[in-house]
Amino acid sequence: MYCDTPNVLDKYGNNVNNIHNYSVKISMNGVDVIGHDPDDIYFYYYTQPSLQTISPFVGSIEGGSNVTVSGNYFGINCGIKVRFATSEVNGTLHGNDQINVTSPPQTCPGETVVQVALNGQ
Repeated sequence: MYCDTPNVLDKYGNNVNNIHNYSVKISMNGVDVIGHDPDDIYFYYYTQPSLQTISPFVGSIEGGSNVTVSGNYFGINCGIKVRFATSEVNGTLHGNDQINVTSPPQTCPGETVVQVALNGQ
């Protein structure tokens, strides 16, 4: 099953930090429905996080640096993962706008892409 989810926008079209959950009911034949109370299945919408700064922005290729990722909309805590290139590590949420993480080792020096996932994916 594929579900295309819209952005969470206010009436002016601004991306806002809203978290909504909606009961999902599924029918394969238009009659029998899966997801009746109290066994409802929920889908959660949340605002896409945005990264603002990474501090420090340099570290050892061997890893082990304590890194703070600052940004917006980190308020959901459903399995925070921070990716440094293809290496993924668990992060710790501090408030709605900061994640602390220990950098993993890298195979070669240079710039690396840093990404944050709030749902463990």
